Amino acid sequence: MTERTRPRRVGPGPVLWGSVALFAVVFGLLTYRLSASEASAGASSSPTVVRKVLEHRIVTTVVPEGAEPESSVAEAAEPEAETAPTETFEAPEPEPEPVTTGAS
Repeated sequence: MTERTRPRRVGPGPVLWGSVALFAVVFGLLTYRLSASEASAGASSSPTVVRKVLEHRIVTTVVPEGAEPESSVAEAAEPEAETAPTETFEAPEPEPEPVTTGAS
């Protein structure tokens, strides 16, 4: 019977140099792609300011007593039915936003 011989292991030198070469190639490709994307993005786009504006509005309709209704829904209601008293509420004024500077 023939004995099987184990394959020889690769020494530490080729493994080290192969790792360094692979790192250099990946690093070079990432550097190239990053510089190419910054060059094209910087020339064509402007800085974007994202700000959310929230505005709450309360809409009320005051119908004077004895006035003719204008909508078809109001015309369909019985004219003898009493309506609830209407009140108007004003929205409170929003608080001013804090002052921001470039240092904060």
